[in-house]
Amino acid sequence: MGRVPGLGLVAPLSGVPRIWLTPVVWVVGLWLASNIIFRIAIRKVTVQGG
Repeated sequence: MGRVPGLGLVAPLSGVPRIWLTPVVWVVGLWLASNIIFRIAIRKVTVQGG
């Protein structure tokens, strides 16, 4: 089996910020979305009576 470029186990140090950026952006985005949805749901249940 030949080596596939870019699939090595050790990433170069220059690529670390790019590798970590995508998951961090996803986590922050999902956290914001869940907070917004949760606030809307709580307001709907408590203020508007469900």
